Amino acid sequence: MQRRRELAYPQVPSGTVLSKALQPIPRHLSCSQRMAMPHRQFSQIRRKTLQTMFFSGFLCFTTTIPAQNSPILVPVAWTNGQFQFGLLGETHVPYILEGSTDLQSWISVATNGESSATRSISLSAPDTTTFYRAIIAMPLFGRAIAAIRNVVLSSGDVDSFDSTDPLHSTAGLYDPRTHKDGGIIETSSTNAGAISIGSTKVYGVVGTGFGGSVALGSGIVGDSLFVNDPSHAGTIQSGHSKELPRIDLPTLTIPNPDDSWIVPTAGSYNGSDYTFKLDTGNYILPRISIAAGSSMVIAGNAVLYVPGPISISGSGYVSIAPAGSLRIYCGAPSGSNVSATISGGGFINLSGLAKNLAIFGLPTCTNVLVSATSSFIGVIYAPQADLRIAGSPSAVGAVAAKTVSLVGGLSFHYDERLGSIGLYCPWSRVP
Repeated sequence: MQRRRELAYPQVPSGTVLSKALQPIPRHLSCSQRMAMPHRQFSQIRRKTLQTMFFSGFLCFTTTIPAQNSPILVPVAWTNGQFQFGLLGETHVPYILEGSTDLQSWISVATNGESSATRSISLSAPDTTTFYRAIIAMPLFGRAIAAIRNVVLSSGDVDSFDSTDPLHSTAGLYDPRTHKDGGIIETSSTNAGAISIGSTKVYGVVGTGFGGSVALGSGIVGDSLFVNDPSHAGTIQSGHSKELPRIDLPTLTIPNPDDSWIVPTAGSYNGSDYTFKLDTGNYILPRISIAAGSSMVIAGNAVLYVPGPISISGSGYVSIAPAGSLRIYCGAPSGSNVSATISGGGFINLSGLAKNLAIFGLPTCTNVLVSATSSFIGVIYAPQADLRIAGSPSAVGAVAAKTVSLVGGLSFHYDERLGSIGLYCPWSRVP
């Protein structure tokens, strides 16, 4: 049973430290002064959150004493146009802070990935009444494969490794001799055959929406000892299949390009000439078409926004230097649908680390095809898109999309480290 405690505070001068934030209204105020103080009751308290409302000149603080281990926001100070307050949560758990002016639409305003249970948060003070809440963050890539609808596999293996653990990788790269059993595949689909395994060996766990099922050919799901036993073909190890609440893959927002965003131009890197060269910075192109005779090099840590379609074909390719990284956004918040077609030479991620290539699909990106001759090493998050990966013997990283298909005998190796690289969305499994 939860207890509600409501506290109202008088006007907070700039610089006042609210270190005793849980004090009631000061007793020295007269009854008329107390009655004149603004007090708004907050009616929408959600489990695992604490809602705090700041508004111009006054602070009204309403909290539900939540279930054990739920995050709590504690007001601390208001200085130089910023609110500084504490977050009381769990150790080694990331949190997202969201703000709302109407208690209906919430936007992320900060992410905190500190390891301590008590953290200090600073936010710019808005001009309008704003509610804040802290929510446990879920890694965007906390699973090998996540889908809203069906997942289709043909053959090959799905397993995992840890690029930061020398016992489960070699120089940070996938090594089949030391793989792990963290190949988690999940979908919200409640359909029969929501996950179709074919002849794939899944070293991990499969999960569907309530009532959904897994279609098995000669494939196997379980831990290494179970999967490596040929007599288990066409079966799932006990405890390695589950029904899940709905998996909500949040819609991404536009990177908000402004005049500081750069249109990339041609350049040289390590003695080779490229059609486009991207150093560290924010770049924008209306569309990408890299075909025969064209190429792009990522020499630094680059962000690239492409509202139109992306096409890599023929002998065209994108090379990411060993010390470089690319985060690419395809599509727009609204408008005509676009596709990302990655064939030809594809993305050549020379570091071999999936964290250094991220492809994000915005709402108009409805189709992503990866069929390059080079193995895909990276992550893909495209909640409105049908994703299909084929053409190479393996892929390394993690994917999340509306539907996911891995075909042509492709094996998929999930890097478990991707669950802690700082890319998060609000906890989103809704019963």
